[in-house]
Amino acid sequence: MNGTEAPGGGTKRRARGCPVCGRPRDPRWRPFCSRACRDRDFLAWVEGRYRLPVIEEEPDEEERPADAGRREGG
Repeated sequence: MNGTEAPGGGTKRRARGCPVCGRPRDPRWRPFCSRACRDRDFLAWVEGRYRLPVIEEEPDEEERPADAGRREGG
């Protein structure tokens, strides 16, 4: 075994800390270490800090409505 393999051929899972501060996790606040970190994470979610950027693309010619390129009154 090289240190990362568990008996039986599997791999060991490395214990991770609190996703907010990195301290050891507490089962009562899983996956966080405390109520404060749980609440801080929730507040970040509510404020929209976990949004993923979206790049809107122009639709292909085939996807555009037939009158999208025409001007009115012409």
